[in-house]
Amino acid sequence: MKFKALVKIEKDRTVMVLEGWLDERAELPELDEPVKGDLVLDLKGITLVNSLGVRNWIQWFKVLKVQRDVKLIHCSPAVLKQANTLQGFLSDRTKIESVFVPYFCEDCGREDQLLVNIAKVGDPVHITAAPPELKCSSCGMKMELDLIESQYLTFMQKHKPKFS
Repeated sequence: MKFKALVKIEKDRTVMVLEGWLDERAELPELDEPVKGDLVLDLKGITLVNSLGVRNWIQWFKVLKVQRDVKLIHCSPAVLKQANTLQGFLSDRTKIESVFVPYFCEDCGREDQLLVNIAKVGDPVHITAAPPELKCSSCGMKMELDLIESQYLTFMQKHKPKFS
């Protein structure tokens, strides 16, 4: 899937919406000037991240000039997989604000995702120990978490000061 980036510069922040595959062909946006305020990266459209995409991502972060924080919103499961497993995927100035939690309906096979605001959760145990209930939009049955509960939000433990 082709990679796309939409950049919107606002008064006190810059918002980038990234979509597609973060791989060797993905061209992350180059910014001519430093970002005034926060850089907000909307990652709901990232469906795949491979090792070359990770390398490009890490190199891109090294040259980004941002006055304040880099905030990741709407993090897809593909992005969270990298944040959980790779030490350098999140920089010291990165904060994850919201993530999509995947669900699966065992009755009809439908997959869905629920957006969870990390700032309101505080402790990752709350999401996996008592996940929000989600009804299947196809058959109405209760959906199950489609993740390894002990591993899905490990990035929060690695970067605990950012979420407490």
